[in-house]
Amino acid sequence: MPRRYSPEQTASLQIWLDRAQVRPASNEILIDGEVVRVRPKTMAVLERLIAGRGEVVTKEGILNHVWPHMEVSDGVLTDAVHELRRAFSDNSRDPRFIQTIPRRGYRLLASLETLEAAAARLSASGRGTPRIAVLPFVSLSDEPEDKYFCDGLCEDLINGLGKAGDVEVVARTSSLKAGADQSDLHRIAARLQASHLVCGSLRRRNDEIRVIAHLIEPRTDTEIWSEVYDRRLEDLIAVQDEIARSIVQAVMPHLEIPGGDGLVSVSTSNLEAYREFAKGRYFWVQDNANPSRAIVHYQRALEMDPDFALPHAGMVECYNTFAVFHLMPQASAREASIQHAEQALFLDPQSADTQFAFGYTQFYIHWNWRLAEMAFIKALGVNPNHVLARCFLSLLYCPLRRFAEGDRFARSATRLDPCSPFAWFMRGFGSHYRRDFKDALFAAEQGLELASEDVLLRFVQADSLVRLGQPERALKLNHELYERTADFPAWRSLAGAVYRMLGDTRRAESICGDLQCSGGNGDAFVCSYLLAQLGEVDLALDSLERAERDKDSALWTTGCAPQYDSLRQHPRFFELLQRLGLDTASLQSWASGEMSLEFPR
Repeated sequence: MPRRYSPEQTASLQIWLDRAQVRPASNEILIDGEVVRVRPKTMAVLERLIAGRGEVVTKEGILNHVWPHMEVSDGVLTDAVHELRRAFSDNSRDPRFIQTIPRRGYRLLASLETLEAAAARLSASGRGTPRIAVLPFVSLSDEPEDKYFCDGLCEDLINGLGKAGDVEVVARTSSLKAGADQSDLHRIAARLQASHLVCGSLRRRNDEIRVIAHLIEPRTDTEIWSEVYDRRLEDLIAVQDEIARSIVQAVMPHLEIPGGDGLVSVSTSNLEAYREFAKGRYFWVQDNANPSRAIVHYQRALEMDPDFALPHAGMVECYNTFAVFHLMPQASAREASIQHAEQALFLDPQSADTQFAFGYTQFYIHWNWRLAEMAFIKALGVNPNHVLARCFLSLLYCPLRRFAEGDRFARSATRLDPCSPFAWFMRGFGSHYRRDFKDALFAAEQGLELASEDVLLRFVQADSLVRLGQPERALKLNHELYERTADFPAWRSLAGAVYRMLGDTRRAESICGDLQCSGGNGDAFVCSYLLAQLGEVDLALDSLERAERDKDSALWTTGCAPQYDSLRQHPRFFELLQRLGLDTASLQSWASGEMSLEFPR
């Protein structure tokens, strides 16, 4: 019978295969910071291969070990090996983990290491980076509005700790979701793969506040540090910096924290403006597909303090969302986004958020790829844990054909923010553009576990299934996608593209016709997407050129989206890429440092 382990044995039985950690007791594989769960029998197959220590293990030997006294076909074993290869992102033609030995069995190729040896190696190489999750602080006040102070405190601590360097900090979205119920800190730490948790409370009484903060190491059930801060409300921001510095010093005593500006800096001394900004961030995180409520609070914050940079940066995210998803006239959204981005950078050029906002407009609005990259990199220079900068760099590198770099940033983003549907959405689309459809499917399904109604994740899922040879499942999902986009005609082009791939040309043409008749905001670009799939080359190019005149925010995808592959040899498409600076010659000139920063606007 396959071995079974008690929870007490789990730690000693964790092993490493190259960069992957295998946890037999929980049927989990941790690879590149992500936890992949496999079926118990699949884990038993892997255990048998590990026991072989690089030797060939016969099919019969595996079947007898995992399925004793049972009549099962070789196909069952093949399915288990295929599941393992998906978990390891392995390729049977060029394997790195599991090699098929024809007519005999399988062999484990990955180097084997016990957990103790891996820990010693990580310690010796300096790679044992602490991973901190800041959980939502609990409001103990009678005022419901004080919860926004608590959310702001949580986010500012995350950003402040991220600046310290040599510390990996779980992003806000994941910390808030996983920490909504703090009754089981071990479960939260396991879900976030956190070595340390920060939690606490805030109580306000008139103009006095009490902040209690704790730093906990869940593995040993140890409270490493705790402190009580009794301050005036006006000192809240200074208290956040004190907490951040104390946490870093407790976790990494050898780390020298730079003086001067604090780790936590929010560029305002107006507490009411700060609270309105915190409310805006709260509503943005709750529903970033509809930023209207967030904008209201950002605007109020700016009315109270016009020199507060962070609400300007928040406005950029909101208006770019309006533009990208065609929720308002793009020209108006672009103009507002540019104004807020420039003002944010002017007011606080040392902020990771303002640098990111500037890069966002350069990428989506000005199509200035170099300035966008420079801004995103500068944001990461200020805060290496800035998830949005990592997400957008991963997409930026797709039309620039720097696929390996893009993949690295996408994976690091989901590692830092594993409970964020948006991070998985960005990784899914990036993998789609990189033609890594297995990872695109994996990312889409991870995201849908967190946000089952997300239309764009459903498109990536259905599209990937078609390309991976699972048309029946893709068709069922695409019917659901079609129904869910009834109120968003432009998004129906996504369902139409999948129908075309599945051979239902009539339905795809019907959707395309509806879009062409509607004449809605942004329909030129989405029509081009579907027309290219339908083989209507001239009409697709007409739509793309119209989208270029409209400065559609999604036009950068022409440099990488597989839906446009049928157009890539056409002279008009090549000329469009030249105007965007996405043709091969332009990219080569840029890579060699010969190209100017300025691109055609």
